[in-house]
Amino acid sequence: MSPPILLERMDPLARVTLNRPQRRNALDGALMDELAHVLRSIERADWARAVILTGAPPAFCAGGDMNPVDEGPATEAIVDRHRSFLRTAETLLRLPKPVVAAVNGPAVGAGCSLALACDEVIMARSARLGVGFLKMALPPDLFAASLLQRRAGWTVASDLLHSGRLITAAEAVELRLAHRQVEDQDLTSAAVDAAGYLAALSPFAFAATKALLRDAWPLANGSHDSEAMAVAIAADTADFKAAAATFRTKSARR
Repeated sequence: MSPPILLERMDPLARVTLNRPQRRNALDGALMDELAHVLRSIERADWARAVILTGAPPAFCAGGDMNPVDEGPATEAIVDRHRSFLRTAETLLRLPKPVVAAVNGPAVGAGCSLALACDEVIMARSARLGVGFLKMALPPDLFAASLLQRRAGWTVASDLLHSGRLITAAEAVELRLAHRQVEDQDLTSAAVDAAGYLAALSPFAFAATKALLRDAWPLANGSHDSEAMAVAIAADTADFKAAAATFRTKSARR
């Protein structure tokens, strides 16, 4: 069985690949735990000066895996699961080394959050971003509300959250959610070039700059608990259960 996270050493870069292609790299507990472990190991590794985060084709990340939530675990279990996911996202946000997201396909929901938590976002022309939480009768998770506002402001964040629409790579750049788009076949080389440039900067100065940027707009106090509880409560509503049933039917037809 393939590991949920692949780590490739490309001195001085570390390429981290979300590796559940059969589930379009949807986030589950095993993947998120392993991602946190890999990121902590990269932080300690002298050889790794920058990180590229990507997904195994055909997607970057389809968001949180619906199966564990749809199967109806207790509210307390969903809260614990979501708190764990948030800790992993914060590990990514607080990693002192540069992280470049190479968005090679759809980055949806929590998958979009993972991309936006990186220092730079480079998108393949065919890639798409979307935060369709409300379409699933769920509030935004994995710091999506905060990350969208940090990059693009309240108006863009509310539009994308309310509409749930997918946006193209070109629109993501226009809205300042992504740094640039490239042709699909050029994504890897563009990400390597961007990460290589950042890797050549002073590690201390970069880490300090990243901390200042991050702390200029800190995540809301208590967001771990309030977001986890909001998601858990929403997952027990009739609206979510109906949306999950529809999602399950559409997935079975693919």
